[in-house]
Amino acid sequence: MSGPDSLRARKQQLRRLVRARRPDEAACAAESRALCEGLLRMEIWQAARTVAAYMPLPHEADVRPLLMAALREGKTLLLPRVAEGRMAFLRVEELSALQKDDYGILTPPKGTDALSPEEIDLMLVPVEALDGRLRRLGKGGGWYDRVLAAGRPCRAAGVLLRHQWVREVPCGAWDQRLDAAVDADGLHLPEPTA
Repeated sequence: MSGPDSLRARKQQLRRLVRARRPDEAACAAESRALCEGLLRMEIWQAARTVAAYMPLPHEADVRPLLMAALREGKTLLLPRVAEGRMAFLRVEELSALQKDDYGILTPPKGTDALSPEEIDLMLVPVEALDGRLRRLGKGGGWYDRVLAAGRPCRAAGVLLRHQWVREVPCGAWDQRLDAAVDADGLHLPEPTA
């Protein structure tokens, strides 16, 4: 098998492998806390006035402390909402106002102010897997790839737990690399290409 179907199958296999090696809840919670505490001390966080983040799913790094910190520090916080075939980043004033969308993910309610990616300083991107060149494996919908391909003056940083690092992420021409990554060990920049 070759072509798009082969790439799709390899990506799906990698998602299964990474999820199968996920540590227990306590280990993931400890890593998520360390990741958040570390990022709060980093220049990329401190310099950012507008932060786009995500509401974590159970298998993703828990960034909820960062969401609360952004609001507490007076940053503009944005969360994604998928509607009408595209992903938009909507302003969040308080986390209690979030509502479940069609996918069961807590998102800002319809009618909330949207900001364009050009207005974002730091975009925290969830990952299923990431390699050293910062090639990201997502859930397969291509939502973040389309946003990032449209132009991004912001820094897009993958947020991940240690078990989500892999040797190589299979990529197509449309897959977008990230600018940086953050895990419990700190900030990672892309490895140089040969």
